[in-house]
Amino acid sequence: VDPNYYYIGLLVEDAIEYESDKYYDMGTPEFDAEVAEWIGEFENMLTVEGISHDQVVLNLVGEPDKAAEDETLFNWAKAIQATNTDIKIIVENTRSKPYDITPEFNWYYYIDIIMPEFKDILVWDLLDEYQDDFLVNYPEIEQMWFYEAHGSTRVIDPYTYYLARGWFEYSYGATGSIFWSFGTNGHEYEDEPQLNDYSALGLIYTPVYFDKDNNIYTSKHWWAIRAGREDHALLTSLNLEKDHEIILSITQPIIDQVDDYEHEIAVSWLLPETIQRDYTILDTKKKELWAMFGKSKVLPQ
Repeated sequence: VDPNYYYIGLLVEDAIEYESDKYYDMGTPEFDAEVAEWIGEFENMLTVEGISHDQVVLNLVGEPDKAAEDETLFNWAKAIQATNTDIKIIVENTRSKPYDITPEFNWYYYIDIIMPEFKDILVWDLLDEYQDDFLVNYPEIEQMWFYEAHGSTRVIDPYTYYLARGWFEYSYGATGSIFWSFGTNGHEYEDEPQLNDYSALGLIYTPVYFDKDNNIYTSKHWWAIRAGREDHALLTSLNLEKDHEIILSITQPIIDQVDDYEHEIAVSWLLPETIQRDYTILDTKKKELWAMFGKSKVLPQ
């Protein structure tokens, strides 16, 4: 399978090594020149491997939320963008207030993809702010993706957090989705993988189950991830020949239903007895979507 993107996590530091145990500090001409040389060598390697440069996505600093991390990301991203490379820079944005960033190190001007955590933007009600305000004010940012990094995964509602995510992505113009981490099974403090999410000592991020021999067993969450990806592909394909507003009329009830939930309830599978989540709405809208697809000539991408 030829992937759309190759996602690489670098976790850079505040200097770059140019010889063994010798470094150039950020913000110096020497640092910028060394970064440019590194990018050029990296591009040459990609060309030899037959990988298009614009297929490569670099995560430079994981979930930056401190001034020092802003400074590191700013200097690296600025130096990389100065090379006019087609390699893309992505950032996992976990800020509850997207504009709350160190002013002198505003890396938003130097990134290509912004990636908020899906649970955070639901709980903090940031979707409209990202779409209508934030992305408009930073036209340098080409795409928005969503990612998942909350655990334990299997206590999260698969309908809201996984299946409906594909509908949110389409409605808000997100073009990618990242899941963290299919191999983390909560056994950091145990000899064997943990099967009970409520009693596991370590956080569980995988949507499936492993036994001690690393056999894999599926789950409702894994089914929901697959179904959400299929729905997003179908929505995107239909958009090639159908009016966008018509498709939004199908997706909007799903968005409204999730938006009506409050805070943690939006993604929690374990609800108070006074709250009942209606799973039939999405089922009904999926039938409408597939009925529309049945009259279409396009294939899901």
